[in-house]
Parts: sequence; C-alpha cells; structure tokens
Amino acid sequence: RDFKELVKTINIDYPEIQRAHRKLKVVIEKGTDLHVRTKVGTDLHMKIDVANIKSADGNYTKPGSGGNLPAGEVYFPPKKKSVNGRVVIDGSLRNRYGTTIIKNPITLIIKNGDLIDIQGKEEAKLLEETILWAERNSKYPWGIRKVCEFGIGLNPKAKIIGSTIIDEKALGTAHIAFGSNNWFGGSIFAMTHLDQVFRNPKITVDGKLLSI
Repeated sequence: RDFKELVKTINIDYPEIQRAHRKLKVVIEKGTDLHVRTKVGTDLHMKIDVANIKSADGNYTKPGSGGNLPAGEVYFPPKKKSVNGRVVIDGSLRNRYGTTIIKNPITLIIKNGDLIDIQGKEEAKLLEETILWAERNSKYPWGIRKVCEFGIGLNPKAKIIGSTIIDEKALGTAHIAFGSNNWFGGSIFAMTHLDQVFRNPKITVDGKLLSI
C-alpha cells in the first residue's frame, strides 16, 4: 500500500510544485517571526533561521544535488531557544517503532526550544517511551527533546498514511521535529529525528498569513 501511495506522490506536476516551493521559500526567507495555530489548539511561536531554509522540491538535476522523494516541503531549523507554546499533533507520530497514525491527538508543550511536557493517551505514552529510550542510549542525550525542525507540506497528492516521508509532504499539513538537525544547517546532534505531523495549520510570518 505504501508503495502505491508513494508512486502517486511522485507522479506530480514538478514545474508547478517547484513554483509553489519557490514562492513559499521567498516569503519565509524575508521573515523573522513565525506563528502557527490550529483549531484543535496549536499555538506556537518561533524565530526563523533564514540562512538555512530548505526546499525539497524534487529538482535534483544538477550534478551533486540530491534529496528524498516524494517532493513537497519547505523546512528549516528554528533559531535556538526561540520556540515556545503548544502544538497539537493530530496527523502522525514518529516513534522508535515506526510511524503511527494519530487516533487521540497529543499536546506537546515547548519552552525555549525544549519539549517539556507530552499530554495525551496511548500515543503520548509512545512518544515519551521513545524519547526516554533515546536518552538512555544516546551519545548526545541533551539533543533528544530539542526542537530541530519546522516544515510545511506542499505535495497535493500526498496524504497521511502512517509513513513519515509521505505524511510530512502532504499539502495542508505542517510538522515539527525533535532531535538531530546538523545535516541541514542546525547544530543539534542526536541519535533520533522525530517528525510529528499535524493537520490544517494557519501560519503567519511577521503577522501576515501564508497562502499555501
């Protein structure tokens, strides 16, 4: 099933999706403050690291370029200690066993870039278990709970199916990740990179609503 969904998400209009990536990336690059809200309770503020905004638009035609497929996200490592608020995860949950589709939304409380509380039912317990496992087994346990990425999905054919590499690309979603980001411009080293996907974000940059 995942393979069929992957094929769908790869068979897209690349010039069109690349235009969407360029448009969004330019707006974010000019910004300083990003605020994301959802109807289910997300209310999160962060500072944009404009030097490290990435565009996974599927254009890997130049020698030496590369990335993953499907295409469909603009993402960046937020500035250190700048992320504050709460995010309600109602899409999919990355954990030590794989990716779980959320049935009972979980609330993540973030202070100065650190995940300080996980609220919810079975899915919340699964995330906490994953983090504790990583902290016990990590050379760099200090990085496990740190916000390392914020990303916005742009692929119109992707949907949440319980496969992070597809879920996080779905148009109409955003995701926040905890752990390592040193490979895309950040300074956090960790054994894990845990993407948590949520639906229907309303995102403003310097007070202006993004049109996605």
